Amino acid sequence: FKKLGSKLRKKAVFCCILAVVMIMVTMAAYGIYKLSVRKNYILYMSYNDKIFNAASIDSSYVCDESDAVFAADRKTFYIARWPEFIDKSRLTESFVSQNGKYFAATVYDSDAKIYTLYAWSEDGSFEISSGRNSKNVKTVTNEGVIIFSETEVVNLEGNMGDSALFVCTAVLDKSKEKGSQLYGVTDKIEGRLKSAYVYSGSDLIVYSNMDNKLFTYNYDKKDRKPIASVDSFYSMSAETPYLYEAQTSDEIFFAEADSLIYSAGGVYYFYDLEDDKNVVIGKVNGTNISFIYEKKNNCMYIISSGQVEYGVIEEGALKQRRNIDELGNLENTVYIDSKGQLIFINSSNQLTAVHKGITRILKEQVADGSLNRVGNTNEGITYISEKTQYYKPDLSAAETAVCSEPDLTGTADTYLYKNRLYYYNAAGELYSVKKNGEDRTIIGNVDRLWLGTQLK
Repeated sequence: FKKLGSKLRKKAVFCCILAVVMIMVTMAAYGIYKLSVRKNYILYMSYNDKIFNAASIDSSYVCDESDAVFAADRKTFYIARWPEFIDKSRLTESFVSQNGKYFAATVYDSDAKIYTLYAWSEDGSFEISSGRNSKNVKTVTNEGVIIFSETEVVNLEGNMGDSALFVCTAVLDKSKEKGSQLYGVTDKIEGRLKSAYVYSGSDLIVYSNMDNKLFTYNYDKKDRKPIASVDSFYSMSAETPYLYEAQTSDEIFFAEADSLIYSAGGVYYFYDLEDDKNVVIGKVNGTNISFIYEKKNNCMYIISSGQVEYGVIEEGALKQRRNIDELGNLENTVYIDSKGQLIFINSSNQLTAVHKGITRILKEQVADGSLNRVGNTNEGITYISEKTQYYKPDLSAAETAVCSEPDLTGTADTYLYKNRLYYYNAAGELYSVKKNGEDRTIIGNVDRLWLGTQLK
């Protein structure tokens, strides 16, 4: 640029700079949400229905939890400006899209026994559904798609009947005055719903009905596709790519969410949604079943009734299956997808790592159930050994003692934030400590801790 500057007149240089600035501004306008989410994660905590910035000097107050509307990930939230027709005291649920543009909420009139689901944005609001059927919003997308289910309330005792799956798309009508331009178009996808999960990275709903038929529905293209008759199916985990297990989350955000596992006639199959192909896993006996697909090495782990099994995918089937270890009673595992490493505490209380079916012992005398990933890290893990909590940034790194307490029992919700570790003690008190275990400080009592984004 300096070379060119010596040859061009000042006016040309100014125009060039102005053009570059305009391009940068335009790019920022289209990409600002992704940038702000990636760079502005903050560590939040809630206690007694109040949300605080946990990492600020004085744990500054953010808002009452009842005023926060969360996205489906339960980490992104927005301090809502509630429409006049929403009675907060009658709320049963509320959701916001990840970009903070679209909202949905269900209110319940206990006198009339009526549930009403609303949606709104700055462009207007509308009623999606109202009646005696209970509502369950699964997600609200950035494009204004509200995916929800309704369940028949049979009687006053709370017995429930059939469930149905719906997709409502918010539509903007610019011919109307501002503030009244939004309306919804609702499609009924399934009338006898059994279970459903949203693969938002692919605009897909994966669901089964009471006839044990498994389908996908593309809510962008409005296209339904049958997969198979199934006994059960496992979606990809909302927390870890290529881990398939019983889910508690309705939405899976990973771009890698392109597959699932189902059983039919006692045989399990790995199904690739993009290629429309099955891999025959075979029969799996036991309970608490989960599967881990190691895509890079085309192999799979099966965890069932505390047994860890390994196999290699060849010619459309899982072959060379063999048991490699037995888990402790609490069946505590962590999968580091970026490294293809399965980590667990075995029945001999050994912290164990396995890669491509080969196991190695990382540490002896580790408390069963104490292994967890460290939030906001790619490979960090934490665990308890001999009443001391340790942090290990990756499997090749040395461990650091975080704290030692006689009543220390768990390591859930441990986070790394701005080079400090944040963790609970057994009494529910939140602590912060440097990565080397020094400068330990108490922050206060906490009900929930998460790394998230406040949309404004």
